Amino acid sequence: MPTMQQPQDWTEPGAQFVAPGVHRIPLSLPLDGPAAVNSYVLEGADGLLVIDPGWVGPETEQAMTAALRQLGHRLDDITVCLATHHHGDHYSQAFAWRTTLGCALFAGREERHSIDSFLTDVGRFPNHPPLLTRCGATRLAERIARNGEAREGADIAHGRPEGWPDHGDVIPLRDGALEVIATPGHTRGHVVFQHADTRILFSGDHILPRITPSIGFEWAPEPYPLRSYLRSLELVRGLPAPHCCLLTAPSPPAPAIESTRFSTTTVSVSTKCVSTSLPARPRPTTWRNRCEGLTEGGNSTNCHPSTGCPPSWRSPPTSTYSPCTAG
Repeated sequence: MPTMQQPQDWTEPGAQFVAPGVHRIPLSLPLDGPAAVNSYVLEGADGLLVIDPGWVGPETEQAMTAALRQLGHRLDDITVCLATHHHGDHYSQAFAWRTTLGCALFAGREERHSIDSFLTDVGRFPNHPPLLTRCGATRLAERIARNGEAREGADIAHGRPEGWPDHGDVIPLRDGALEVIATPGHTRGHVVFQHADTRILFSGDHILPRITPSIGFEWAPEPYPLRSYLRSLELVRGLPAPHCCLLTAPSPPAPAIESTRFSTTTVSVSTKCVSTSLPARPRPTTWRNRCEGLTEGGNSTNCHPSTGCPPSWRSPPTSTYSPCTAG
C-alpha cells in the first residue's frame, strides 16, 4: 500500500519511498517554471526501470546516482527508461543514457510526430500559427511566428526511442506490471502507467494536483488537442480500479484521484484553451457536448475506445518493443 509520508518540500533530493519497489526521486530543472521534476524508480524484470528521468545534464546524473546509492544501486543498474512524453524534462536524460548506460528508452507511439520534427522544424512551435489563425487568435499567432527562432532545448541530443508502446501494452516488473494507457492532450502521444497491484497511477503531465497542464504543447500538435485531452480525462477517471496514489511529474504525490479534481481540471482547461484549440464554430452549452462536437464530417481522428469512436489513433504494436507483451 503506498505511503504519503513525504518531505514537506517535495523537491528535497534523495530517494523517497512510495510503495514496495517504487521510489520517487526529484530532479532539479534548469528552466523557468517548476523547480524540479519527479522521476520514479521501480524494480523491473531485469534491472531498474525509471519513469521520466529528467533533463539531461551532470546535475541530473549526480542527483540520480546519489539517490540510487541510498537504495543500494548504481546508475548502470538502470536497464529501461519510460517517458510519459517527449518533453526535455521527461525524455532528454533517458535519451542520453541510451548511449552512456546502454539502457532502452520507450515513449508513446504518437510522440513520433514531434520527435521526428524536432530536428527539422524551425522554432519551438512551428505548426501553431496556422492553427491559432484558424481559431481566430491572429495576434497570438503572429507573436509566436515572430519568436519562432527561440527553441528551448535545441542544443540537446534528441531522437527516436527504441520502441513505441501502445495503449494496453503491459510492461513486466519484478513484482506485477505496468499497463500503458494512452492519454493524448498535453502532447499527442502522452501516456500514463497504471500499476494495479499498488493502485498507483504514474500520470506524468496528464493530471496534476494543483495546476492544469498545457494542451498541444509540442512541435507537431494534432488538429484538436483539447478534444483528445478531455476524452483522456474521462478515460482515466473511468478506470475500473480506484487509485489511492497519483504520482505526477512536477508536484508532490497526491493521495487519491478525486472526481472533483477531474471536474476542476476539465472546466479549467476548457475555459483556458477553447479560444485557441478549437475551430471557430458555435459553442455547445456543456463541455461534454463541446467534446463530442469536435469532429469534422462526423469522423473522429484521435479518440478512445471508451467513447465509441473508431480507434484510429492506435497503431499496430511494434515488434521492437521487447519489454512489453500484448495486454
